[in-house]
Amino acid sequence: MSKVVIRKVKQNDMSAIYEIEEDTFSEDYPRFLLDFLARKYSKTFLVADENEKVIGYAVASIEGNNTGHLISIAVKKSHQKKGVGLILTLEIFKALEKFGVSHVKLEVRKSNRVAQDFYKKLGFQLKSISKGYYGSEDAYVFTRSI
Repeated sequence: MSKVVIRKVKQNDMSAIYEIEEDTFSEDYPRFLLDFLARKYSKTFLVADENEKVIGYAVASIEGNNTGHLISIAVKKSHQKKGVGLILTLEIFKALEKFGVSHVKLEVRKSNRVAQDFYKKLGFQLKSISKGYYGSEDAYVFTRSI
């Protein structure tokens, strides 16, 4: 794997982000929502760039009480299990810290054991269950300090 650069999202990254989103999730975010997130959270919407190609992204919001919300993280299937998700997550933490965030929360499908294990390894702890968060599926809500 070549050197991966983490940087803020640019408008011309969006088509690659749409492809990653569609390829990664069974119920992907619609393009208009990803566009909205890129505009609204431009300072906390990061991409992983390898050889000037977007291979992953992470986006977070800032909520009250010094809390960040990791909205979504996705890595191109060909680059998964290579540390890209870890790098993106750690960089999102740094970006959030600049805005006074001290805690991060996220939701993950109850059926997504891979993501749950990933977040647990990063020190996230199960806080609660959000019934019907994904329509017909519940979500686990995880939190951790940063």
